[in-house]
Amino acid sequence: MPLNALGFLLLSGVKWSHAAPDSMWIFAAGTSSLYLGSTIVRAHSGRWRPAVLLNAALAMTAILLKLEHQWAPVALLAVGEIYYLAGVRFRSAYLRWIAAAMFAIELLHLAIAEVPDVPLYTWEPVAAATALVFYLNRALRPLDVFYGYFAAALAAVVSGFEASDAWRGRVWTLMAAVPFVFGWWRRQFDFRMQGYGLAAIGALATAGYLPHPPMGLAIGAALAYGFVQCAIRSGEDRFLDPERDAVRWAGSAAATIALTALIWRLVPAEWLGADACDGALA
Repeated sequence: MPLNALGFLLLSGVKWSHAAPDSMWIFAAGTSSLYLGSTIVRAHSGRWRPAVLLNAALAMTAILLKLEHQWAPVALLAVGEIYYLAGVRFRSAYLRWIAAAMFAIELLHLAIAEVPDVPLYTWEPVAAATALVFYLNRALRPLDVFYGYFAAALAAVVSGFEASDAWRGRVWTLMAAVPFVFGWWRRQFDFRMQGYGLAAIGALATAGYLPHPPMGLAIGAALAYGFVQCAIRSGEDRFLDPERDAVRWAGSAAATIALTALIWRLVPAEWLGADACDGALA
């Protein structure tokens, strides 16, 4: 049956491409609908997997052939989410993996075809909507933690493009508090890891901006101090033991570095260091 299906699709596709090459998307959409019906008919027999795979592949082909710019990833996101919800409803890992493949193609399309060539206002809403959908998937099925990581990465990309060089580090640092606090409150390790990742890129962006604005250093020091206090004062079930030690050491080091840089920026040069103190005493 799979060989018959592939032969039918190949011969029909070649014939259609010669007769009406500009409407190949109609052929893909039509055959996708047929294989959706085949999937429904075969659902009770347990032989539905090849049919639904062809249905998904043809639906994706129709979307990419017909739609342009931001509408293609929007459609891929919507169709992929339908497969994911079906996978959750029917407890099918197969359907969830088809959805994951469609999401991956959507992200590749955004990264390759949209981000380099179109204005920000056309692709950023799609990326933000994708992040929200991924967080929804993480909520619907807590085992799929990778959706939360991808959602946080998309949020960082969108905010990074929107923020100026001076504000990018501050924005990422402030964003880090949201998943960290949620992960601390709900005892979710993956959300705390998202917070650590956003804090790390926020620190790198702050350090890489040469003027080193005092506000950015102050925000970084305050966040690092808050991480340390949470690690010290929280109950044993709030952090993993290696995580607690790592947060204490890394947070303490980050807070010290940020405060030292802040003092260096704000305090007059004649008051810095031991030589200034010795000269004042003399």
